[in-house]
Amino acid sequence: MANIARYYIKDAEEIFPLARHIAKDLPNSLDVMIGIYELLLNAVEHGNLGMDRDTKSTLLRNGSFGKELNQRLALPENKEKYIEIKCERDGCFIRLSIRDQGKGFDWHQRMNIPTDHRSLHGRGLLIAKQCGFDAIAFNELGNAVTCFASNKTEPAPNACNYAANAPACEKIQCARRPSLIS
Repeated sequence: MANIARYYIKDAEEIFPLARHIAKDLPNSLDVMIGIYELLLNAVEHGNLGMDRDTKSTLLRNGSFGKELNQRLALPENKEKYIEIKCERDGCFIRLSIRDQGKGFDWHQRMNIPTDHRSLHGRGLLIAKQCGFDAIAFNELGNAVTCFASNKTEPAPNACNYAANAPACEKIQCARRPSLIS
């Protein structure tokens, strides 16, 4: 029987404790926590607050990213926005769904853009894809992502089936990803 929990967050300060809580019982909890953290951060910054890559680059270079983030959070159009997280634990796996209230993004295109591993940002999806998830799928609009992580050494069969049959998804090989932390 599945155990389902729902969480709602509004800003980046809530991300780390929630990511740690969700991932805590998995054998590869550190990897999964990092992946969850990156996906939640993307949902806040790029989803709900509508910050594009170029703007973020400029703000990071100028040292004004934190100030801008707080200003955007305080805007009337953003005050009531939240990220909805649904976590379903069922025996051998968790299914995590994250939905923001933004306009979405073209994840088809984003997945095909080479990532500069030295960049200060732009690596969130790459990191999430490599951090303990058996499968990741986006909705067509690009404002929701569903991830599967196994709490066994083998990937959850439902995750592989979901990724193979989802009408629009970024498929990840159904095999345990190597740890990014040695």
